Amino acid sequence: MGGEAAAPGSAMELSPAAMEIYTANGCNACHGQKLEGAIGPNLAGLSADYVKHIVRNGVEGTAMSAYPQISDDDLDTLAAGIESLAFAATGMQVNPTVAQHLQDAAAAFESGDMVGTKTALEAALAACGQMGGQATLKTMIRKVEEGDSEYLKMRFAILLAGKEGEIGQAETPAAEPAPTSEPTQAPEPTPTEAADSAAETPSGGEGDPKAGEEAFVKNGCQACHTDQDTPVAPTLHGAFGQETKLADGSTVMVDEAYLRESILDPHAKLVEGYGPVMPPTYANLDPQVILDIIAYIKSLTP
Repeated sequence: MGGEAAAPGSAMELSPAAMEIYTANGCNACHGQKLEGAIGPNLAGLSADYVKHIVRNGVEGTAMSAYPQISDDDLDTLAAGIESLAFAATGMQVNPTVAQHLQDAAAAFESGDMVGTKTALEAALAACGQMGGQATLKTMIRKVEEGDSEYLKMRFAILLAGKEGEIGQAETPAAEPAPTSEPTQAPEPTPTEAADSAAETPSGGEGDPKAGEEAFVKNGCQACHTDQDTPVAPTLHGAFGQETKLADGSTVMVDEAYLRESILDPHAKLVEGYGPVMPPTYANLDPQVILDIIAYIKSLTP
């Protein structure tokens, strides 16, 4: 079933141009500064074609939304850089226990045993203690369920090429990319632009909590906003109608206006303890969808 997979990347860092595009578009928020993974999977060695497809189309039900604002040239540069990057360059290594489970999964996959593949990957996930590794393994399990053999061939080739050791941050940080000219990209929405977009939302319109829940899941909001505070994002359960402290020391009431602004311009008012990790792409949502999501958030109880 497996066939031949493309050779894993060998570069020990992204090109300066690719790194600039990667960070300018907020990819590091979910995939880590060195592409090691966080709430999103490790990216090293993924094929350029796969990267471009995911960036343009997103992944429904996850935090990975489509990024139409990245120019074709910039996307080509970023995708080529990711494909060329060695797994070891991300500062992560596959520990012996996880490596054994991965080898078992790969053997099952090669023999066409998808049940065995999934079982071994689940065992690898249970033995993995690092967020990026867990996200990577969860993605592989989902791909087993979807029957995506090409992705699995690619992932096994990348991961089994890693050296033994503990999955985690490398002790020696990767070299900082040299300064480079800023890539061409669509700017993030400014507060003024967000306000203009907000004005387009039907005034006095009613949102549908059920439709909002579906949109919340479809757009991957639940990947970061769970029923508890996480290192990535605060919970939204019970947040509506409460005051919350912002990063600048001020407080704000979590009302419809605040939620709308936070969807349209997520970096305008950051909650204390959290960085600017939410992508600005949700400003492109249909105004009614925004109303529905707000209605759903209002319905969430502590």
